Amino acid sequence: MRVLIISCLLSFSSIVSACDQPISISYAPFVSLLVVDRFFGGFHRELEALTGCKVTYQIHRDFEHFLQALFLREHTLAITPGNYFKVLKPLNYEVVSTLTSERNRNFHVIANSKSMISNLNELVGKKAFIVSPLSGSGSHFLAKLNELGLTNKVDIEYINSYDAMILAIIKGEGAAAVIVDEYWGVLDRHVREKSLKIIAQIETNTSTDFVILKEHAALAPQVRSSLQASELVWGEPNNQANGPELLESLLQSRFEVFKNKQGQ
Repeated sequence: MRVLIISCLLSFSSIVSACDQPISISYAPFVSLLVVDRFFGGFHRELEALTGCKVTYQIHRDFEHFLQALFLREHTLAITPGNYFKVLKPLNYEVVSTLTSERNRNFHVIANSKSMISNLNELVGKKAFIVSPLSGSGSHFLAKLNELGLTNKVDIEYINSYDAMILAIIKGEGAAAVIVDEYWGVLDRHVREKSLKIIAQIETNTSTDFVILKEHAALAPQVRSSLQASELVWGEPNNQANGPELLESLLQSRFEVFKNKQGQ
């Protein structure tokens, strides 16, 4: 009986110890509080219930700070687009779960509904918004422009928030913007139907992964289970991250910069 009590106390102690620090999640800057609550609020609550640990998260203000947080390993978990994992793996990250879909995802290139623009070729000499060349949507758009021979023929401007990007399009401050499929789906239907239109769709097999620091890998089963409470469909981890070569090259160069800064 005494052995059982001691065993229970030790078990309880390990759980408490595991929760000395909250489970922290790093989100890229393009998401808003509304999007995080809509798609991941249930996941956060379920993870807290399963682990007994407080879940906190940070939405970074731009991709440079998002990358720096990943490089410095500041968070337990992060959701990463495209081939980020190829660069993160040497930093002792593991893929916990990969976003699944019955079809390839689309990035939508949208314009003001009153605009005469109807395809990508008509963006020559005009302004298009992307969140960053370091994002899945931004890197695919730039790769598509390159494929069409439009590199340096479209004025690219970065806006870190999809909300701000869409507002700019509605106000006529730019000709087009590139957003992810999921964000288009949560937009108010009136806004989609009356104020905006899709002028192109870029189909992609780019993966989206939840990654975890290896030292917290024991949490992976609870994370995968909790993700079933999210508004998206997450499956088994896919360690063969997909994404444009441009994105991988940019990521490698950014991480080299961070390494050099750390070495100074």
